[in-house]
Amino acid sequence: MSVILQEGVFKKVTLVAYAAAKRVTASHEIARYLRATKHKKLNVGAQTNQIAGWLNADILPFPGVVYMDATKTWPFPDNTFEAILCEHMIDRIPKADAELLLDEAFRVMAPGMPIRLVTPNMLSFARIALNPGCEESATYLQFLRKRQPDATAYDAVNMIYYGHGHMHVYAPDELAAMLRRSGFTEVKETRAGTPGDPVFEKAEGHAQLLGAEANAVEAFAMEARKPSARPRPIKS
Repeated sequence: MSVILQEGVFKKVTLVAYAAAKRVTASHEIARYLRATKHKKLNVGAQTNQIAGWLNADILPFPGVVYMDATKTWPFPDNTFEAILCEHMIDRIPKADAELLLDEAFRVMAPGMPIRLVTPNMLSFARIALNPGCEESATYLQFLRKRQPDATAYDAVNMIYYGHGHMHVYAPDELAAMLRRSGFTEVKETRAGTPGDPVFEKAEGHAQLLGAEANAVEAFAMEARKPSARPRPIKS
């Protein structure tokens, strides 16, 4: 659906009201996708990034996206999906809800299959705050000043912490530890927009907004796998 058509739809029906309607139809839309799709893949927090062949889900869904609250028990059977992408969404919920999200992702992921999380990078913005003249700062400000001409490095740091609905900005080792706690293995960091597993090739949408270089400064990605055969870890 074109941006112009989307804008026309939401002039008549607010996004919140539309989400309420989509919540009613979600179970039918999900069941239809699961029945019709052999290689099932889930895009959590899709917003407008609708990936062909994937089940695109969001709590405030646009047309073509199903309703799902990722902070609650997910409406899927165990071992369902061959891939899960969560791009710029885990940072918009409290950390406790993010832990549940990863537990649910582990449960519904088929054994041996990959997950990819993309989220703002605390370390990038720490470097920018401590050294406003660094190369990362210059790259990111080149993007930011297209929208906010007088923006400074300090504005960029504050925006990433207090803007965009962010509730928790992660460091890579922090998110890696959370993935392991939920049972994932083969945890590795990659550059945002540069996936390690080919299933995620061209799946991300955020770089279209920022440009590839600014996107790589703003965010990092973490990939991991559900083990092929391993009992679920006991949480302390």
